[in-house]
Amino acid sequence: MKVSIEDENNFIVFLNNKDFDFEDKEYLENYFRQLFNIIKSRYKLEVNGFYNIVVYKDKLYGIILSMKKESIEYFDYFDNQVEMRIAISPYDKFIYKVENNDLNFPMDNCNVFLYLGNIYLIPNNDIKSVEFGEILEYTTVVYGEEADKIIKFSKKMR
Repeated sequence: MKVSIEDENNFIVFLNNKDFDFEDKEYLENYFRQLFNIIKSRYKLEVNGFYNIVVYKDKLYGIILSMKKESIEYFDYFDNQVEMRIAISPYDKFIYKVENNDLNFPMDNCNVFLYLGNIYLIPNNDIKSVEFGEILEYTTVVYGEEADKIIKFSKKMR
């Protein structure tokens, strides 16, 4: 698990190799409450209130959670009370932006795209975990509407 904190009210959680039964809402809420407790204790953040959680999922990568706290002033939350609305994103494809175009690592098991001068990779489903690990090391994960736009308007190089 990796957490990227944008500010005290917004953070992104990367859950590589994680899959959920999205039909079991009670399980999801309990898991996310545990996740909030981990974030609260590990990062010393005040985690309470109402959060909108958008779940982005990809068969190969796993799950990315975008958690945004809503400012609801008229409702007081206790110290540890968290309420949430969970939405599953319709965008289910992650792509990987190569950060340094001079890098020479294997891209044999990837489709390669060019968009606005940047190189993006979409790994094939039969990629080996070692190769996928290298991709994760040298790229940035792009997901959601941004990934969908890049896929639609990019030029396929191979």
